[in-house]
Amino acid sequence: MALSAATFKAAFPEFSQLGDPVVDAKLAQAARQMDETVWGAKYDDGQGQKAAHLLALSPEAQEAGLRMGSGANQRTVYQAEFERLEQLVGGSYRLVLD
Repeated sequence: MALSAATFKAAFPEFSQLGDPVVDAKLAQAARQMDETVWGAKYDDGQGQKAAHLLALSPEAQEAGLRMGSGANQRTVYQAEFERLEQLVGGSYRLVLD
């Protein structure tokens, strides 16, 4: 299940001033970078963190996002949390049989 702009803004109120089309675009971008079957029950959490990271780096939300570092090495707290979740969902080996 994918997040809506309203659900995202409720979870990340620091982005509530952004228009729904901007949020929806970043939610869609985040969804394209994730596999729902791999993420399972943590999919919405990961999609929210990834979208928040993308928004925090965008010109529309420079003031809202929580950034760390600068320039090409810039990270966000959302990216750090996304990576932590990614370790949880991808930390085990998966066996694929043909």
